Amino acid sequence: MAWMTWDTIINLADEVDYLWRGDVSWVKWIYTFIRYAPILHAGIVINHYGTKGNSSSTCKAYIAYELAFLEALTMAVEVILMIRVFVLYKLNQILRVVILVAFLAEVVSMIVTISFVIIGQHYTDDCIGDASPEIFVGYWCVLPLSLRWVRFTTHAAQDHRPGV
Repeated sequence: MAWMTWDTIINLADEVDYLWRGDVSWVKWIYTFIRYAPILHAGIVINHYGTKGNSSSTCKAYIAYELAFLEALTMAVEVILMIRVFVLYKLNQILRVVILVAFLAEVVSMIVTISFVIIGQHYTDDCIGDASPEIFVGYWCVLPLSLRWVRFTTHAAQDHRPGV
């Protein structure tokens, strides 16, 4: 959190000059979310860290917030990456459909997995998970690979195309 805050402070003048001049667009809003929301999120997490005597429902709400925030941040970054791949391939419509289908499959899978994790997770009184459902491994390992595989494959193919 300290590094993110320091980086924001030392680069704020350049950010204002190069990014915030001109019209406001959805790209600026998504940048703002990716850049500043983690600082606020870290403050919330640090504020909650070490609290004792929480009920199971309080812990579930807190963990639901954390997982939802991380999913939203991941989706925002992935949208930017998908746009980059789409542009690299000169707005190829077939690739656009493949990327969107993979992205939607990932989002639905992650939301379902998060729901099962929140319901099945067991917590200590300081909201540390002491037992997780086995499906939780899917959240971190298996499900996100679908879209990442498409992105990395297309990047690798782009790098090896003649004349590019």
